[in-house]
Amino acid sequence: RLKHRLEVELAKLHKAKQEDTKKIEAYLAAKWEERSEMLQGQMSKVKVDMIAKQTRQRTQLSEKHKRQIEADERKIEEGEKWLIQKQQLELQQRMNLPNNRMIEWNTIAA
Repeated sequence: RLKHRLEVELAKLHKAKQEDTKKIEAYLAAKWEERSEMLQGQMSKVKVDMIAKQTRQRTQLSEKHKRQIEADERKIEEGEKWLIQKQQLELQQRMNLPNNRMIEWNTIAA
């Protein structure tokens, strides 16, 4: 009788251990899922932040390139004006024209 009671008690303990083990495994699985989701969220945030940073850098680089092109165009325009003035002065000196005649010629040519 004592042996039977001990066997029943042992069986109950085994069953309780199995139930506890299942509960622990379910808890661990849930925690694992929670951590995985949190990690995925953090990874997504990092990815979005990186894309935003790259976009900002591209925009800044594009604006810098645009400003450089505009500055180059202004320099080219100034150089062309200087060259035209120099050529007009040389032409005027070669032709020995007075200044006012050259101005009239410039307005007609424009």
